[in-house]
Amino acid sequence: HNVSILHNGNYITDLPTGGEWPTKATSDPNSNRTFVTNLHKLSNSEQTTTQLSLFQNTTLVTSYDQFFEGHTPLYNPTNDYLYVTDLGQNIRIFDASDMSLQYLTDISMDDGIKGWITAITYDPNSGLVFAASWSNGEIYVIQDTTLLAILQTDTWGPAGLAVDPINKQLYVTGQEVQNRPPNYPNNNVSIFATEAPFPKIRSFAIAEQSTAIAYDPIGGYIYIINPDDSNVSIFQNTQLIQTMPLNAFPNSIKVHPQTGYAFITSLTSHNIIILKNGQLVTTIPSQGIGPISVDFDTTNNYVYVANRGTETSQFKCDNASVTILR
Repeated sequence: HNVSILHNGNYITDLPTGGEWPTKATSDPNSNRTFVTNLHKLSNSEQTTTQLSLFQNTTLVTSYDQFFEGHTPLYNPTNDYLYVTDLGQNIRIFDASDMSLQYLTDISMDDGIKGWITAITYDPNSGLVFAASWSNGEIYVIQDTTLLAILQTDTWGPAGLAVDPINKQLYVTGQEVQNRPPNYPNNNVSIFATEAPFPKIRSFAIAEQSTAIAYDPIGGYIYIINPDDSNVSIFQNTQLIQTMPLNAFPNSIKVHPQTGYAFITSLTSHNIIILKNGQLVTTIPSQGIGPISVDFDTTNNYVYVANRGTETSQFKCDNASVTILR
């Protein structure tokens, strides 16, 4: 129930979050604030509220009551709002323009929100927010605190969202083949326009299931991870350019926004695959067991890869570690 903090390639400390099962984090790019969601409060795993933690550098400043099971936080720098998705049919919105973090409103099932709300992203051009219902195959379009539209995808169980701001397109990945309703379209990629009325442009059936997705702002590529097929599909402006074989079970991807290098982690081969301009650059061992996520310090060009370690029981892993590249 804690977070590990690193700086300039060095481990600094572990800090408790004030809640149970810290899930995801987002940072304000213009300050030293980081927000962390916790699925549960401490000491009671099924309370009606959970905790949203605010860190400033290496200090836990405070925790805020969330709703039921806060999942994914998104800091939107176009309006300085913080959006927090919830597994209880809810999106909570805060004004995060200063340290007070003022609660604004909830967009909830009364407004048409349904199911587990997991993935969320924003369009840097318009500031529009796009959130996905994993359990209903829907996309919710939000402007500031207003729900503008509900989009029905051809992709069940949306797991990843990415905006191509140049071509004004939203990519939705998923499929959850075992869970999708009968007669649901067999497409694991859906593409929408990011301008009203947000028409669906194209859908693709490229794999059994697609999960992680990343946009390359340098080359204009969209990379989509297909774990069950051990490959990555590469798109450019709604066109499937190629599908590249990878090591076993790729599971996450991130593109460095200043260089265009794409880093892919492979959970079972314990490798990190690096691409650029849609081409393989190199594959390196992660130095850890089960690399599961990757992100960057773009100021000092450190690459941090979180290694899950060896699962010893439910919710418990040994030998977790971090691989640092530069």
